[in-house]
Amino acid sequence: MNISIQGKYESIFSNYQNLRMFKGKDQVTSMPRNVHQLLNIELIIHVQAEDEIIEKIYENIVTGKETFTLGRNEDMVRVDEVKIIQKPELSGGMINEYNAYVPEHLSNEISGIQYRLNTKYQIINNLRKWDKVNVKYIERHTNQGIEQVLRDQDGDYVFFYEKEY
Repeated sequence: MNISIQGKYESIFSNYQNLRMFKGKDQVTSMPRNVHQLLNIELIIHVQAEDEIIEKIYENIVTGKETFTLGRNEDMVRVDEVKIIQKPELSGGMINEYNAYVPEHLSNEISGIQYRLNTKYQIINNLRKWDKVNVKYIERHTNQGIEQVLRDQDGDYVFFYEKEY
């Protein structure tokens, strides 16, 4: 499976919380912490996989019986649109309208924050062993420097982490 993630948000704020931790039967400790939260997130996620997997993903989104969340259970998601697109086409140059995770193999010359994102895992000795991909998080309108990039039929850029598509 191959994934591309990009998006934008209206604002970011910090939520001051008191975290309580239970240690043993009668011990409770607490500590303050700041939790950063994003307001009004809009994501574009492209998924490339075998037809059967795409069909399962599509059906689960369209007829899903559970609430969709992103990360934590309290981060609920509203799905506005689901589309099956044709193979993205290669285009020259770009100025992206969204913040994006751009795989390192697309360009080493763009500036951004380096991350290693989990992609897939194998269970070894009852533990998940993750494969990771090197990406740069680039902010919208600042990310020039990719010579050739994929675009879907709506004009959105596609940043698949695997080189083969």
